[in-house]
Amino acid sequence: MRIDTRDTADACSADITVTTTLLVTVLHCLSFNPQSNVARKLNQIEEQFGVSCSKVAEYEVVIGALRTSQSKLQSENGELNSQLSDAESRNGSLAKNNNNLTAQLDETKSELEMEAAVSSLSLTNQKCQKKINGLSTFKSDIQCKTKSFSYRDR
Repeated sequence: MRIDTRDTADACSADITVTTTLLVTVLHCLSFNPQSNVARKLNQIEEQFGVSCSKVAEYEVVIGALRTSQSKLQSENGELNSQLSDAESRNGSLAKNNNNLTAQLDETKSELEMEAAVSSLSLTNQKCQKKINGLSTFKSDIQCKTKSFSYRDR
């Protein structure tokens, strides 16, 4: 809630204006009719002036309290703005780290997929090599048997 100190000052100023206007009116009446109840009018003016002075004092207390409150709120606002700035900075750093980690994860996945493909090719190559070795052995066996049959036939 915001209380404008100008409203308080305006109210105080209005009270003083009313008192001054009343004082001018009384003095004007006295200048035309010196036999009037001057004492009664002066008492009235003094009472109103006293009320106005007490209101001014009250308004000054209220204005002081409002200024103190305003100062505290401005200080708190500064602290909160500082905390917000720090949080935004940390958020930016975390977002940057997140992007870096995501890039590293994607790179690692790609490397693992390549390794899996190479490993799969290597296993396939080994199986083929075993089959080739097995066929070579089989061929050698057949050639040996063929030679041995041909020696017998001679």
